[in-house]
Amino acid sequence: MRLSLSTILFICLAINHSVFAQSACQNDVFGHSGIMIDRTAETANEAQRLSLQEAHESAFALVTDRLLLEGQNLPFDVAPESLVELVHIRTETSLPSRYIAEIDICFSPDQMRALFREADLEWAEVTSPQILVLPVFTDGAGTRAWQDSNPFIQIWRETAAQSDGLLRFTLLEANLANERQIKAEKIRAADKASLQKAALRAKAEQILWVSAVVQVQEGMPQLGLRAILFDKDGGVIARVKDHIFDGLEADYKSEMIQFQLEVTAKLEQSWQKANVRRQGLSNELVAIMNFDNHKDWIAKKAMLQKLPVIKNLSTLMMSTKPIIFDNASSDLDTPQATILIEMTGSLDALRYALASVGLSLSYENGQTVIR
Repeated sequence: MRLSLSTILFICLAINHSVFAQSACQNDVFGHSGIMIDRTAETANEAQRLSLQEAHESAFALVTDRLLLEGQNLPFDVAPESLVELVHIRTETSLPSRYIAEIDICFSPDQMRALFREADLEWAEVTSPQILVLPVFTDGAGTRAWQDSNPFIQIWRETAAQSDGLLRFTLLEANLANERQIKAEKIRAADKASLQKAALRAKAEQILWVSAVVQVQEGMPQLGLRAILFDKDGGVIARVKDHIFDGLEADYKSEMIQFQLEVTAKLEQSWQKANVRRQGLSNELVAIMNFDNHKDWIAKKAMLQKLPVIKNLSTLMMSTKPIIFDNASSDLDTPQATILIEMTGSLDALRYALASVGLSLSYENGQTVIR
């Protein structure tokens, strides 16, 4: 499990609500942000030394757990501090025998990748598109989707807020406007228009719809749980999991937490496998991209090179071609570049990354085209 409840505990250190919150790291999947330190020792210097050592070890464990595929483990000991690229101190207080601070720890992506290759391990480092978590709960009292006090809704909203894997979850604020315009009954029915509206408001590419239904069967309460992944248009991507618990006591929270763990683990593992990196793996794509002029080409190339899913980008050929209007060739020529993209993830990850900067990937006349 590489999400919210695979928490790494260590003495006098507490984890912020999101390890990605306002990260100081250039590539935040290789770091851990908002680490709270409060350590006492004989001297303030000793307290600082011990707390930073523990923070390095815990941050390294969290990052490797996030990146390495299930069942992949380093076969040798590593000194985490030797891989640190940056320690950013947000706040600190030094007392005679106590050290208090909030810090970010960033590991070197190149050194981490080299470490994984040396150990012949498989890993993933591409984050998912924004996934809106949309929980809904139904029992004899009705259907609820916006009440944070409901245990099922609370579990999933905390999951979204505290996730530390490669999946990027988001939420809609539980306010009166959303409650009135995206009604709980419509969410329960997975109404397509309501899902589309929710995704648009959250600026999400996918929706993780999770439902809990409590009903009485033969005099005993029964809890039915279901998770479905939708795209932003309300189309089903995957039916993730269904489960029914029979003969429950009054409190269903442990069963709900178990379901949440299984769903998020399954999604995380699926994303990692789709974006796996390993020693000797070639993940290249040749594509065509049009541009208006030299300045536009420089801007588009720089924009592509900033996308985390693109490791390297090289230009294979520059040319011009006639612009076609209604099958008639015009007198105008548009510059065109043939580029080689080395990806760090899957083709789907590239599509989502391109969409985030207003570009799309299509297959036309035997060629892959970026528009």
